[in-house]
Amino acid sequence: MNYLLLIICLACASITLNAQTTQIQEPEWVSNVIYVNDIVGNGIALEKQKIYSSTKTSTSLKLIGVGKVSGENCVKGEESPIEIRLANSLQFIVKAESNKVDPAILINIIELESSKDKRCIELASINSLGDSRSGDMDYVSFTAKKYGESSYLITIPEIKIGEFAIILDGYANVYNLFQVTGKDYKVDVTEPLWNFGDTVYFLAETKWQTGIVQEIRQGLLVEFTNTRGKSKQRRIQETVAYKENPNN
Repeated sequence: MNYLLLIICLACASITLNAQTTQIQEPEWVSNVIYVNDIVGNGIALEKQKIYSSTKTSTSLKLIGVGKVSGENCVKGEESPIEIRLANSLQFIVKAESNKVDPAILINIIELESSKDKRCIELASINSLGDSRSGDMDYVSFTAKKYGESSYLITIPEIKIGEFAIILDGYANVYNLFQVTGKDYKVDVTEPLWNFGDTVYFLAETKWQTGIVQEIRQGLLVEFTNTRGKSKQRRIQETVAYKENPNN
């Protein structure tokens, strides 16, 4: 009787474990990364771009001759089209040639600096006095374990709103890109319809913005002032628009 009870308990434990285990298929190609949005299914493939080199001259160097010139690796576009909601932790599956290598050596996750039409990582800089320094990269901490035949399941336990790249050693000229856009707040569908002139809260350029509704057609046309102090208009969906500040 005790032996039978033990078998039943082990079977139940196995069922529970399997129910909580990620079963998403590995990416097809080496260096590809997918976001684990569920424990089953295909996941979401990250944006993939080849980098290009760029230089940036500080405004002060242009105006008064004191400042710095920076060398950067960049990708096109101010924001990634792959939007991931802020959560307690995020998981990704990274396809490698082998998962026998320490992932801390093989994989880097870095925050990018977003500007008008690009996202960049500063590699090095030199100031007007001739002093040079390596780029101050914002590395994101993660844990990892073997997954499938040659992949890693990586977990980011803590992350902030922003633009990010997952980079594999040996494939550093190609970035796997995503943005973290903020918490997935629920929208009360019983709220009254939007009206012209309403104040609206929404995410733009990875930051919470306040705007004014200008038009209600195919979503909301919102006018707002961006982080560089310029007046802009953007059409957003009502499902990502809020009547009260979600941060309060």
